Amino acid sequence: MSSLEFHKEGESASLYDAVRYPSHVHAQTHPERLATIASLFGMSPVPATRCRVLELGCGDASNLLPMAWSLPESEFTGIDLAARPIAAGRRTAEELGLRNLHLHQHDIRKMDPSSGPFDYIIAHGVYSWVPHPVRQQLIELLQKCLAPQGVAFVSYNVLPGAQLLNMLRGMMLHHVRDLKTPADRLRQAFAFADFLNQGMAHADSAMGRWLHEELDRIRELEPGHVFHDHLAEINDACHFTDFMGDARCHGLQYVGEADLRDMNESIFPHAARQLLDRLEGDRIRREQYLDFLRVRRFRQSLLTHASIPVAHRPSARQIRRMMLQCSFESAGGPMDLRPGISHRFVGPKGQAVESDLPLGKASLTILQKRGPIAVPYDELLRSSAHQLEAASVHGEAGAPQQEAFDGFLLALALAGVVKLHSWQAEMPVAPSDRPVASPLARIQIRTSPTVTTLHHQLVKLEDEVGRTLIALLDGTRDVTALKRDLVAELEGKGILDAASPHTEKARREVETGLENNLRQLCRMGLLIA
Repeated sequence: MSSLEFHKEGESASLYDAVRYPSHVHAQTHPERLATIASLFGMSPVPATRCRVLELGCGDASNLLPMAWSLPESEFTGIDLAARPIAAGRRTAEELGLRNLHLHQHDIRKMDPSSGPFDYIIAHGVYSWVPHPVRQQLIELLQKCLAPQGVAFVSYNVLPGAQLLNMLRGMMLHHVRDLKTPADRLRQAFAFADFLNQGMAHADSAMGRWLHEELDRIRELEPGHVFHDHLAEINDACHFTDFMGDARCHGLQYVGEADLRDMNESIFPHAARQLLDRLEGDRIRREQYLDFLRVRRFRQSLLTHASIPVAHRPSARQIRRMMLQCSFESAGGPMDLRPGISHRFVGPKGQAVESDLPLGKASLTILQKRGPIAVPYDELLRSSAHQLEAASVHGEAGAPQQEAFDGFLLALALAGVVKLHSWQAEMPVAPSDRPVASPLARIQIRTSPTVTTLHHQLVKLEDEVGRTLIALLDGTRDVTALKRDLVAELEGKGILDAASPHTEKARREVETGLENNLRQLCRMGLLIA
């Protein structure tokens, strides 16, 4: 949630200055992602490489800084009510030498719409945390500031799922109701969570098990998250139909969700999908009933002007304009590319998918080899066809087969197996002779083990070797110099003890593992070309 919570004049700003809300990157808000989803629904969004982006409630601009650095021809503006986060974001932007990022301490209620139009507007964690009149002002601002083919991202809590969270939040607020200082409220909120968790540890009811799992999740959150989310004065959920009622009143329409997996209906039984098809002519009502089926508690919806033609379903054919990425690996022995013979692919978290489509099987093996680098559709289709030809599998090049291939890719994208992209940051496929880590990652590693990748995702570097290595990757050292300086840095930090009899072995392990560590950093998207 951002820092746009409105109580008395000036109160929320002081609260967000007193207790910082954790600010991170959100891959689903990247203009490349928004352009990809909008294209699937038939829109013609402005390319991410030359666009204008506005983020309302940007905090310290952790979400905007990587965008601005990797998209120098685009322009980014961030608005936040709290002074300290804005100041921190400006310091980082100055260190990175960014001239396309503008950060302002400002109240969105007083924002001048003439600063637009913006091709993409991000309002992450604002709508549910402000009073109803401010919600109306927010939606109105989106409509006034959005470019003709613009896309607005709005996240918010929804019913029925958020009702369960409200129950837990109500208990926590009751416990801290007489406490005044943020520190006291936070301390007692965590103490109360521990009390409930201990009491629910052996719960055998569905509600008890859910509550126990949710309390475990709360214990892993940063204090600022708990303070501004669970202990916030305002945290209101609504039905999707009510949210869209606000949007429609201000001339906006629904495009889709920012995460394709949230639109995957294949997870429901056939009978349920047949009943949902009766609502095919009323998309908003249909989406509401999908929320009921999912017991959904949070949405990340995309909006655009009501006058823009928008399809009700994502189009598989639009994938032909995109790039694709997949980390699933072939499993189960040698692959037979012939039609009708299924082959299994396994993801990094143990997920599995099977396909008997020749072009599909060939494409997944190609995407696997390319790793984190996305492959343009035309190249993927051509390479897959060549692979089939080499295996003497024929009859896969015609239009019907290509349409089946498109449908296959869309189904995998909706299932989260394949990722679709309209743009990809330039990154190396292997470390260079003098490797360079992202300048932003080198800044972030000074104060946190969590850094931002070129994929606009967070990665936590668990070991001191990786964290120290990132700081050294400024392009001035070859592998020999990196080995020498990495060992010296680790000795200086006490990680390697020069007096220990085991130090020489540990030093050799660091040196021999360097090139593997560099390859891993490259695959994670932390090295630049």
